[in-house]
Amino acid sequence: MKLIVYIILLLCIGVMTISFTRLFRFNTEQCPVFSWTHFLLLIWAYLILTVGFSLIYLSLEFLGNPILAFNYSVTPGSISYIGNLIYFSLVTMLTVGYGDITPIGLGKFIASTQALIGYLLPAAFLASGIAKSTQKWSRSG
Repeated sequence: MKLIVYIILLLCIGVMTISFTRLFRFNTEQCPVFSWTHFLLLIWAYLILTVGFSLIYLSLEFLGNPILAFNYSVTPGSISYIGNLIYFSLVTMLTVGYGDITPIGLGKFIASTQALIGYLLPAAFLASGIAKSTQKWSRSG
């Protein structure tokens, strides 16, 4: 069982990495710097990372590593537990958290990494769009 969880964990990290890097290689030659395409790509990146980090938290919990401490009663492995992991992942990506779920142990490092990515993601998309537009303008003029 642990081998399966390790495989899922590695696949999750690999898929997140590949998907995330492909988002920045998306051809936006025809798009202006600020477009709905960029905005939708940013939302898609947030969704990929939120679900990916949720699966990482879930995998580590299944392996017996306590990652999160809940300030309320929740049954591990239940649908509400998985929902709470997705909620924690989304709140960590978009804010610094509400305090109802607290990362512990290895979870502190993972949540910190996720929060850092969540803060840097819009800046990376903006910088990418500006760089591509600058290249397009320098080629045309």
